[in-house]
Amino acid sequence: MVDSIQVLFRVTDKCNLNCKYCFARDFSKNHDASLELVEKTARLLKDVNHVVWIWHGSEATVRGVDFYKEADKILAQYNIRERNMQSNGVLLWHPEWIDYLKNSGMSISISYDGRFQDEYRGKAEDVEKSIKALRDNGISFGSITVIGEHNVNALSDLYDDIKNVGIAHWQFNTVFPSPRSDFLPADMAKVYEEQVYKTFMKYADDPNPVRVRNFEEFIPYMLGHGRFLCIFSGRCYDDFISVTPDGDITICDRWFDHFVGTVDDFSSVEEILNSDWFSEVRRTKAERVENCQKLNCPFVELCNGGCPLNALEGGNLSMPNEADCYERAAFITGLFRGLQDLDLDNCKNLILLSILEREGFRQNKFIREYIETKEMKA
Repeated sequence: MVDSIQVLFRVTDKCNLNCKYCFARDFSKNHDASLELVEKTARLLKDVNHVVWIWHGSEATVRGVDFYKEADKILAQYNIRERNMQSNGVLLWHPEWIDYLKNSGMSISISYDGRFQDEYRGKAEDVEKSIKALRDNGISFGSITVIGEHNVNALSDLYDDIKNVGIAHWQFNTVFPSPRSDFLPADMAKVYEEQVYKTFMKYADDPNPVRVRNFEEFIPYMLGHGRFLCIFSGRCYDDFISVTPDGDITICDRWFDHFVGTVDDFSSVEEILNSDWFSEVRRTKAERVENCQKLNCPFVELCNGGCPLNALEGGNLSMPNEADCYERAAFITGLFRGLQDLDLDNCKNLILLSILEREGFRQNKFIREYIETKEMKA
């Protein structure tokens, strides 16, 4: 029996932006999911103890508030209460969205790129109006910023942008490879490492910090507690299913092929997780980790062989994608350097200090021994 699952429900292929680095746009069919599909998907989850339902797109809000009011009734019938939405934020300032979100209990994450918003995503004024409206109405939300070749050297400045518009919770993700974008070039990995370091030190020196998920979740994960982003967990095939507007099922919404069937082909989520493709991704994860160990990667225990889709982009599910490796190594090394150089006696970020204390962090001894043992390299 499946205890917990996250459902990435791609409610529409339509979008009101045309982001330069979008991984989904070129695969769009401009289709919408039906309420019937919502009900069929929810029925597959009836025996799961804990479901996180994530409304995704292209852009989820283009379906309108009335769709979600009806979908909420369906999900409630199957005791699915934890609902999230990933949005570009363009429409959320409108009163009907604010009124709905104040009462729905659904959490929101907005994609926002700070000073790069207009050039790479668009409609900065509308998105910032939405951020203000959510904040003024006491609606909890977070934001995600995409980091690519265009802005990697400004990551620490983006921390300021996020704080200046009043965002309390932030996550930065490196760009997903697609027909429109690619991994950070290998020669920019050192830039990313340095920017992660600078951003962490700025965060650590902030008495009223933005809550940076990349730091606050990775530090406990590094010390053996909790989980981090799916691309580090190494087990997406057990944690996620993704449903397209047409009802096709795969592992996550970045996979635009390798479907295992449709919602109508299965009677439970357990059948989906045991399907041939999910099983193949599960099997090759072990091979990928073994190959990482053969390459003497110092980060394999944290990275778990990397994202399987990124491996597939590199041509072989059983081998890590070298470009993916550079990005992960840069992030981990930048954060480790920040922890090594942190002045705990003068750290102004009490949230960070409480996390380190709770996790039993031992600064100099732990970091030095870890570096010496693993012979970490950038």
